[in-house]
Amino acid sequence: MHPGLALLLLALQGVPEARPGGVPFDIYFKPAWTSSCSIAGGPSEIRFESASGDATNDDMQVMAAWPDGRSVDLGMKPGLFPPTEGSAGLDRGCKGIGVTVPNRQLVVLWLKRDDRPLNGRLALVLLDINRLRVLDVINNVGELIGDGPCLTHGGAGPYETVLYDGGADDDPNRRPRIMRIDVVGERLRLAWAGYVSKTTLLGGCFHP
Repeated sequence: MHPGLALLLLALQGVPEARPGGVPFDIYFKPAWTSSCSIAGGPSEIRFESASGDATNDDMQVMAAWPDGRSVDLGMKPGLFPPTEGSAGLDRGCKGIGVTVPNRQLVVLWLKRDDRPLNGRLALVLLDINRLRVLDVINNVGELIGDGPCLTHGGAGPYETVLYDGGADDDPNRRPRIMRIDVVGERLRLAWAGYVSKTTLLGGCFHP
């Protein structure tokens, strides 16, 4: 073997395999991980744990925990929920996931659900932090374009993100589309809006 090739192979052995977003393989498929939060009156942690101890089984359960020991199961369909980077535009209330705050009582958690070998899917949870109640869960909002949840228009809501509206991965004609997300009463309301002809990658997010 050529000496240079041998050195290259040795170097590559020390580089952890990475998943989308540059997250190392051993972190992306970690069987349990905790997202630390700083939300006024809200949970201090969001906990992700594989029921089998093997995250590749897509069997993670998700819990929200408060500093006083109270906790609530977020009621999500089991899956693989890796930590994400580049959630620019979100309030960044929890590490590795997205958070938006419609008002002092409600928070919306934005999670990536792995859908390998396809792109990840956006999942949403509407949480009442005063009553420690899960009000609504949408396990599959649509196909993510970037490596994680991305807010393109926010404030107190309605929120807008850009997702793929169907179509095959290798379809050169498929275009991103705006998804509007609003909180109406105690429910999340989704509505597709116009297609986006051109997008620019900005801070980990695709902006129209």
